[in-house]
Amino acid sequence: MSRQERLHKLGQWLRGGHGVVHAQALRDLEVSSSTLHRDFAYMRDRLGMPVRWLPAERVWRMDSSEAMAGEQYELPGLWFSAEEIHFSGLGHGLVATPSPAHPLSSQGQPGVGS
Repeated sequence: MSRQERLHKLGQWLRGGHGVVHAQALRDLEVSSSTLHRDFAYMRDRLGMPVRWLPAERVWRMDSSEAMAGEQYELPGLWFSAEEIHFSGLGHGLVATPSPAHPLSSQGQPGVGS
């Protein structure tokens, strides 16, 4: 499982409101305790999520004392502008439909695509 997948799953668990039990997260994510601590530190320090470790309970929770009323925390997604989507489609079309005149085409070259 990639780091991005782990962060997404941890975010889902935190938003569930019950917290993330340390031992269960280690088993479910198949990571070391150090990796789990690094992931939560990244979420807190780099992504601004108010995550707090409660050692007595051995659980990670969203810290309501740091969260502003009504504020929700989401992990960043992958967003494209309309222009980026348009040019991505154009690029895919160029590569997906080779022609002899296209510079990326392998047609007409000896030993390539024959």
